[in-house]
Amino acid sequence: GNDMLTVANGTRTVTVKGGSSHRVQEGSRIVTVTGGDYTVTSTTAAVNIAGKTRVAVKGQTAGVSVTGNGEGVGINGQPKVSITGDDNVFVKAGDFVGIDSPTVDIGPRTIQIHGTRIILWCGESSLEMDGSKIVLHAGSGELTLDAAGATLKGTLVKIN
Repeated sequence: GNDMLTVANGTRTVTVKGGSSHRVQEGSRIVTVTGGDYTVTSTTAAVNIAGKTRVAVKGQTAGVSVTGNGEGVGINGQPKVSITGDDNVFVKAGDFVGIDSPTVDIGPRTIQIHGTRIILWCGESSLEMDGSKIVLHAGSGELTLDAAGATLKGTLVKIN
């Protein structure tokens, strides 16, 4: 049979001391809030949301915000994680942003890196740039380009 509960005026509060579960064996469970907010809170433990085929979160007006305190926010995906923005994707950290992967592909077009000091490493070789100079290190060799000109250092310097 069918079961329907209507609160025509006022509020409805249910308090349970102990466990509470709701199981839908066939069909769907749909919660619709037509005025106000929908909040799920656990004051002493975790809130877990799981879906066998997918879990979708969509914010239509102000987007979606995920905030984590303590250990922060973790995003894990297998086999992949995809973050896409129609116009921009912006990543900001107070101290450090790291990418750890065997291969990093930044893209096929213009790459802009801004900073007061930029260092690119490849094995023991490096390219170091700041506002006043560019220094290329490879083995015992070093090439410095600065306001004084070009300085080439090495155990053996070959020209042509």
